[in-house]
Amino acid sequence: MKKFRKALSILLAAAVLITSGDRPAYAQTVIGREDHQIVDAPGYVRPAAPEINSDTAIMIELNSGVMLYSKNIHQRMYPASITKIITALIAIEELDLDDKLVLSWNSVNDLVEGGEDGRRRFYEGQSFTVEDAIYGLCLNSVNTIGYALAEKIDGDLLTFADRMNERARELGAINTTFHNPHGLNDLLHMTTAYDMAMIMWGAIQNDTYRKIAGTRSYSFTDDDGHEIVCDHNYLVFQPTSDYYDERVVAGKTGWVEEAEYTRTLYATDGNLDIICVTFHADTTHDAYMDVRRLLDYAFDNFSLVDLPEFGDGGEIASQVTDEKTGEEFTLRVKAGAGRSTTGASVLVPNSYADQEWDTELLPDGEGGLKAIASLGGVTLGTYPLTTTIVRETAPPATEAPEPTSETGQGGTTPASPSSPTSATKVPSTTASRSAETDPAVKSGGGGWKTVAIVLLAILLVLSLLFSGVMAYQNKILKERIRRRKAIKKREP
Repeated sequence: MKKFRKALSILLAAAVLITSGDRPAYAQTVIGREDHQIVDAPGYVRPAAPEINSDTAIMIELNSGVMLYSKNIHQRMYPASITKIITALIAIEELDLDDKLVLSWNSVNDLVEGGEDGRRRFYEGQSFTVEDAIYGLCLNSVNTIGYALAEKIDGDLLTFADRMNERARELGAINTTFHNPHGLNDLLHMTTAYDMAMIMWGAIQNDTYRKIAGTRSYSFTDDDGHEIVCDHNYLVFQPTSDYYDERVVAGKTGWVEEAEYTRTLYATDGNLDIICVTFHADTTHDAYMDVRRLLDYAFDNFSLVDLPEFGDGGEIASQVTDEKTGEEFTLRVKAGAGRSTTGASVLVPNSYADQEWDTELLPDGEGGLKAIASLGGVTLGTYPLTTTIVRETAPPATEAPEPTSETGQGGTTPASPSSPTSATKVPSTTASRSAETDPAVKSGGGGWKTVAIVLLAILLVLSLLFSGVMAYQNKILKERIRRRKAIKKREP
C-alpha cells in the first residue's frame, strides 16, 4: 500500500504539473508507527478507564499502535465540521499555498441555513491566498472556504466528495461516505470514530497541516484590503480558557444539531503520541471534559519503554553433555535486537515501567530455543537467535619419522610434520576425511567403504547433536521447575 500510494502521488503530481504548473511538495513527518496499524495491547491489567458523555470515542497511542480507549468505534455518525480535516489536507496536497482562491456565488450562498459565516466576513468575488483560506478553514471552520476550495480543486462538490472518500480509504477509513467538504448536515455524509482517527493520523504527518491546525491565532488581509482575524475555535489552544491544554498539538471541533458536539485532536507529552476522537456529546462542556478525561487517563497511567539488550549483548556459550556417550558439545547463542509485541516501543502501565526486565532463553516447543523479555511476568518482546553448536575433537598425533644422516645422491632429508598441540573445533554439521591420510582413497580402491564410513560418521554426529540439544533443554526445564517450586514454597 505504501509503494502504491507513493506511485499514485507521483502520477497525480505529474498530472498537476501538466495542467497547473509546478507545485511545491510539503514536508512530511512520520509520527508513530509507519504502518498505522492498531494492535492488541500486551496482557497486563489496565487502570480503569474514565466514563465519558460522548456516544462514540476512540483513543490510540501512535508509537505502539495500542488502542487505549474505545466506545462504539465503528458506529456511523454525522461528523459536522471535523470533516474539514480531510478537506484541508487535500487542499494542501493539491494546491500551491501562494495561489489565489476566489469565492464564487455558490460558495457564499449555497449553504444550509446557519452555515454562513456569522461575522459576515466573506462575500462573492473576494480573493485571498490558498494558505490564508486553509487557516480560515481550520481555525474558524468557515464553510464558504471549504466549498470554494472544493470548487477550485475539482469544479463541483460531488466530484470533490469522491476525492475525499478515495483519500479517506487510502488513510485507512473503512466506513466513511463524505458528501460535502464542510460537514453541514447531509443524510449521506457519515463516518466513524475509528475512521476519523485514521484520517487524523494521516493529516498530522503533513507538516503544513499540523502547523496550521495547531495555530492559536492567525490574521490576513484579502485583496480588497480587509483584515480578517482567525482565533482558533478550539479553546484548548487558548491560554485564557478554562479548557486550555498545552499537550494538544493540532485539533478540530465540530457541531451541527444532528451531530451535536464532535472533537478530533492530536496530543503529545514527549513520550506518548495520542489521537483522540469523540462524537455526539450533549454539550460543548461535555465534549471538552470527555477529551480531557481521556488524555489524562493516557498520559497519567501509561509509558513507552524500549526492550533491553538480551543478557549483556554478547554471545552465550555453554557446555552440553551427551547423557549416553558423555561427549561434550559447546552451544553458542547470539541474540539480536529485540522486537516488541506491539511495534517499535512497548506501551505499559506506569506500575510496570519501573520494574526490572527479565530476559530468558527457553525451549520454543518445537525442538529449538527462543529468547524473550518480560516485564512483571508479561512477555513483551522476542529476540532473533543465531545458534551454533560445535564439537570438541582432538585428532591423534602422528609421529614424525626419525631423521637419518643417510641420504641418496641428490636426496633430501624428509620433513617432520608438526604435531597438533590443541583441540580443533569442528562444526557439528561437517564431517570430512583427507585423501592424503585415507589409504582407500589414496590407492583408488574401496570407494564404497569410504562412502559408508562417511555416512555413518555423519549419522553419529547428528545423533550426538540431537542428544546434546535435548539434554540442554532438559537441563533448562528442570531448572525452571526447580525455580517454580521454590517460588511456591515461599508463597503464603
